[in-house]
Amino acid sequence: MKNKLFKNLIFPVFLCLGSVIYAQTVQGVVTDVSGPIPGANIVIKGTTTGTVTDFDGNYEIAVNTGDVIVVSYIGYLTQEIEYTGQETIDVQLQEDAALLEEVVVVGYGKSVKKEDLTGAVSVVGSKELEKSPLINVDQALQGRASGVQLTQNSGAPGAGLKIRVRGSNSITGSNSPLVVVDGLIDVDINSVNPSDIQSISVLKDASSSAIYGNRAANGVIIITTKKGADGKSIIEFGSYISFSDPSDSIDLLSASEFIDFANTKNIGATGNPIPVFDSQQKINDFIAKSVDYQEEVYRTAIAQNYQISFRGGSEKMNYYVSGNYLDQEGLAINTNFKRYSLRSNINADLTDKLNLSTSLNLIRQEGLNNDPGFGAGLALGAVGFDKTTPIFDANGNYNRQTLVIGGVQESVLTNPIFTARESIGTSSVNRVQANVALNYNLVENLDFNVSGGIDYANIAVAYFNPANNDAAQITAGQNANNSNKTQYAFRLNYDNTFNEKHNLNATAIFEERKNLSTGFNADGRGFYTASTGFDNIGLADTQTIGSGVSERTLRSAIGRATYNYDSRYLVTGSVRYDESSVFLKDQGGVFSSFALGWNINNEEFFTSETISTLRLRGGWGQTGNELIGTSDALNLLRNNPWIPNGGATGSTAILPGTRLANPDLTWETTVQTNIGLDVGILNDRFNLTLEYYSKKTEDLLLTRQVPRFTGRVDQVVNAGEVENKGFDINLTGRIVQNENFLWDFSANLSSNKNKVLSLIGDETEVFPGLTVGGSIPAPSIVRVGEPIGVFYGFIYEGVNSADGNAIYAADQDIIGDANPDFTFGINNNMSYKGFDLNFFFQGVSGNDVFNRARSLIIGRDGRIPFGTSAELRNTWTASNTSAPLPSLNATNTQSQSSEFIEDGSFIRLKNISLGYTLRDVNALDAMGAESLRLYVSAQNLITITNYSGLDPEVSNGGENDRLAGVDIGALPTSKTFTLGLNLKF
Repeated sequence: MKNKLFKNLIFPVFLCLGSVIYAQTVQGVVTDVSGPIPGANIVIKGTTTGTVTDFDGNYEIAVNTGDVIVVSYIGYLTQEIEYTGQETIDVQLQEDAALLEEVVVVGYGKSVKKEDLTGAVSVVGSKELEKSPLINVDQALQGRASGVQLTQNSGAPGAGLKIRVRGSNSITGSNSPLVVVDGLIDVDINSVNPSDIQSISVLKDASSSAIYGNRAANGVIIITTKKGADGKSIIEFGSYISFSDPSDSIDLLSASEFIDFANTKNIGATGNPIPVFDSQQKINDFIAKSVDYQEEVYRTAIAQNYQISFRGGSEKMNYYVSGNYLDQEGLAINTNFKRYSLRSNINADLTDKLNLSTSLNLIRQEGLNNDPGFGAGLALGAVGFDKTTPIFDANGNYNRQTLVIGGVQESVLTNPIFTARESIGTSSVNRVQANVALNYNLVENLDFNVSGGIDYANIAVAYFNPANNDAAQITAGQNANNSNKTQYAFRLNYDNTFNEKHNLNATAIFEERKNLSTGFNADGRGFYTASTGFDNIGLADTQTIGSGVSERTLRSAIGRATYNYDSRYLVTGSVRYDESSVFLKDQGGVFSSFALGWNINNEEFFTSETISTLRLRGGWGQTGNELIGTSDALNLLRNNPWIPNGGATGSTAILPGTRLANPDLTWETTVQTNIGLDVGILNDRFNLTLEYYSKKTEDLLLTRQVPRFTGRVDQVVNAGEVENKGFDINLTGRIVQNENFLWDFSANLSSNKNKVLSLIGDETEVFPGLTVGGSIPAPSIVRVGEPIGVFYGFIYEGVNSADGNAIYAADQDIIGDANPDFTFGINNNMSYKGFDLNFFFQGVSGNDVFNRARSLIIGRDGRIPFGTSAELRNTWTASNTSAPLPSLNATNTQSQSSEFIEDGSFIRLKNISLGYTLRDVNALDAMGAESLRLYVSAQNLITITNYSGLDPEVSNGGENDRLAGVDIGALPTSKTFTLGLNLKF
């Protein structure tokens, strides 16, 4: 029974003492059918005077004759008892069946009981969020929501995760889900403080998400933040401190080994050792001054988090106010992320018919060298910069580049310590998110709602890059951007139950959203001094400035209706018309959906005593995507320097842009079908959900090359199709439940198969020509019949034992696939009296990783000609002809080959935490506190994988799904230990 969960996991609410002194005292015990209820609220009606029951359900309170004692607890019907002089008042509470129903938020002000749900929705509640210290909201979804794949692309401080809901629909457009926070649409998910969240709903299928039309093709994440409640004010304070280290390290050659291998390679190529290593004395000097750059780049990073919140209210108004401060050091030296946030949620009944709700979120984020690209450079430098080069020279100046000079080729890597300490990259975001709604009850069962919201962000970025002993190459710059998203909506909602069995809910909405972005940048190259950093770009020899503006508007008319007959037969339908300003002629798109549900367990013929829930669901729907550039459909102009008649001076000419206009451009459309089965047994003590889906995205927004005689280079067109098919399985259960011990278990498993069905015209494959890390080519291909995110290159067949050269197949082909076969999560929550234990596993299976970093550090690339990896110990030599690696002087090796494709499967102990809650302790009573929870936890403690790199999860491809699974040295995730407390007043 769900009341058991409340009894054991939700701790007592302490009520402040009132100012009135009473003459009599009454005591008693609060119970339900199973036994005592700890933490039940005992309040004198009409006052704030009250108390709570102890662990055995006992209470004692001072009263006057005629007072009404109100006894309440979450999930139970409230009881009121008049005091007429009794010495003892024992109360047995009854379950409130309506409150015990799990409620799912499905958008636009509507929530439904789980038994009335027809779509595919995953829900993560606040209790699950509290089990681990979260930096960002997206971490809460990883492994906890079936059908949702989250990838930690970088271990940089403050870095978010890439989120994909049931695969990737678009080849070149955005595949990120739409995020809605308290009705505010298209919000940055990492602008929300995780401690403020009440629940997260993920709308996965089209029947549930089609009402959001635009961008709903990628799924919708609805975040509901905490609200106040009628009753005594509650103050909560939480804090934790964590200590993080890299989850792994790379085994490298020692300094003496590096010298031996470097000389061997150089002798094989030139006949001579490297000049700096041509005598034993020199070699000894280098070995004596050797540096472990992994030890120097990485550190034990400390993070601190502080949260305080106030909530309470009365019958007419409630409030929730919170403040949060986070300070997170990065694993790499001189990197950091800070966040400050303040939230206020207020709901007030202005009259019997008029309700006001407001939500305000103020947030500031500050970053220092926390760009994932910067971190990738440090990570590669930590393993690729040779140990024999000291950090400083004899004069105390940085050795900015390797001292291994005069060889076959010199490394282009920069000393990572110089980069980390002397480069400056700062960012700041000041954001205001506000939403206001008025709801008026026109007549019985009919409400009118008007709402408006704003999401304003001021973003400032500055950088300074010192050059390698060349002042002419020093670069610096500043960028300022403003994003202003506004929205307003009018909603009419009808909700009525008639003849006791028929429930009809209908909603009509008109909505408009605008997004205005402006930007300005100033950059310089060539400074005679580095002392000014980025503060005086006017000193640069070469200066460039730029500015830009973009605006998009979306107008929508929406209709939704749900019908429920006797909680047996369920029907949901919606239709949405979207009009987008980014298109010219065909701006409108119509997206519709319907779904059916059948609660078989509510039929008279269903008499099973074991199966308590049996529900069959099915739905179909259309969703859209219009996230291209605001000017991609237009003919644009560009400027070009022009020097007339071969003169030394000139002017700027205005020329046609490189992109050809397309007035016929229109929406990408995704059509999805979903079938679901929900089974609950033993009064829903165990629950199983099975989902199968199939979706196809048509009219993809792709870029094609156009003939040169047009005077243009490319054009955005609607062409191509992508398919996703798969299944989600979710299992929950209460394994043990008794008076002292509780064990809840949940697990999920998902599989998605992605396939490109067609491209532009007769094209069967496209080579995007993408790079990572600025200049390193990626083995990317988009081919009909294959998934987005496959690798293309040479097929490695081993080493020629005769000469040590590599052997490859004659033709290049598909060599790997970054898409996993399965993603899964396993979560366990246990409690015994005051103790609580959580351990959570997360993993993926069947995905490949292109370990480009490995190819670099074994010397397969001119960027690091003398490899540093310990793998080089197994290089082919005349005396070791069976070695797995080609000769150091092999002449035909390839970096983009299957030799560097590895299995990226892993299972990770994502979180384990142990806590103890103190109550009824003299020290707490003296503080006026109700409870204190102390806990220790560890994140990423164990990772089981065959991947040879730092982390099988990281990727340098960012949000680009064509670059998924490419590792050129991204910062790894951290192994973290945390100490924390939660104090409630």
